[in-house]
Amino acid sequence: MLNKIYWQVPGRVIVTEYAGAVSVDDLVFGGETVVQLIDIKGQQPYVHAIIDTSKRANVDDASFLNEASIASIQQSLQTHPLAGWTVIIDPRSGRMNRWIRQLSGRAHQAHYHICGSLDDALAFLSKQDTTLTN
Repeated sequence: MLNKIYWQVPGRVIVTEYAGAVSVDDLVFGGETVVQLIDIKGQQPYVHAIIDTSKRANVDDASFLNEASIASIQQSLQTHPLAGWTVIIDPRSGRMNRWIRQLSGRAHQAHYHICGSLDDALAFLSKQDTTLTN
């Protein structure tokens, strides 16, 4: 379930944290909430979303972050004119699995990245968007 939502970088980077039993529907709902917050406080040129699933209980669910579920999660985010990157924190997914999904995401112009921690997510976003300031 959605545990916490906050601006890591005001108006530019928003984080949703999930804990316990988490479903793809929970992540989709979180994405819709993020879009509403972007409408209220989002700032140009882009707003990036970080989805932190590191505290979820259902770590053995192999279908949780597959290509179809990531597309569902991103659907509401990608249609927003200020939408930037979607970064998913999933430290348990395995390095090779993350790499394969990232290649697939880049091939489909999905603008998502999977990493292992909030620090990694912020470092990635800083490299992708030089207008971010912390």
